[in-house]
Amino acid sequence: MGKYSALRDHLEALDENHWKATFKDIEEVLGFRLPQSARNYQAWWANQRTEGHVQCRSWLDAGWETYWLNLESEKVTFVNVDSRNVRVPAEQKRSAEIGWTDVLLESETDPENLFRIKFAWSRLGNVLIDGKERLLFPKTPFRPSVYRLTIIIDGQRSVYVGETDEISRRLQHYRTPGITQRTNQRLNSLMMKALNEGGSVEVSVIERSTVHMGNSQINLDMDSKYIRRLFENLAIVNEQQAGAVLLNQ
Repeated sequence: MGKYSALRDHLEALDENHWKATFKDIEEVLGFRLPQSARNYQAWWANQRTEGHVQCRSWLDAGWETYWLNLESEKVTFVNVDSRNVRVPAEQKRSAEIGWTDVLLESETDPENLFRIKFAWSRLGNVLIDGKERLLFPKTPFRPSVYRLTIIIDGQRSVYVGETDEISRRLQHYRTPGITQRTNQRLNSLMMKALNEGGSVEVSVIERSTVHMGNSQINLDMDSKYIRRLFENLAIVNEQQAGAVLLNQ
């Protein structure tokens, strides 16, 4: 039984397709107080199965997602992802905060004209050190990407987010940085240090990215540098909110 399994069981038992809950409601279900990070960071409520996000498995395993969050009022709405025509109160849509991987924007002249941006990370694998004492990256596709390097050492999570028109070539630059490539040299040193000291380095890319405008959905093309820069910056903000040490300078 996981720490948050009571929340999973509660959601599975609900007959409604959405649940508006206060943090106190959730604490009563769990039988203990939520950690302070749940009150400080939107990313704690992210719909992401990433390392350390054990809480999100409780609602994802139940087939639910967080849809709306207000840290100031300590309220969150969960939505059953299998439901259809889910109706969430309009006042929640109008006051929705920018999310983590699920961003709601609204027109100043038309509050009901909502734009919803969603993206999801796909883990490519871990970085190793080969027999020549060089970084060995996991197999990567030959395509434009927004990527994330996650370095974990002594329990501290550091992250670098970047965009490139060809991910395999970019990772090769981190493996063998040129003498004038200061960022590549810096990241190479940080990754080598982490791996030599028993830490880990992971590579992820944004796999799915969409914009929802009303009833329409647009799948975004990472071939466009403008689109890549958009998601690069959204991902950086997300990592800041999650409390990661940012390696972007």
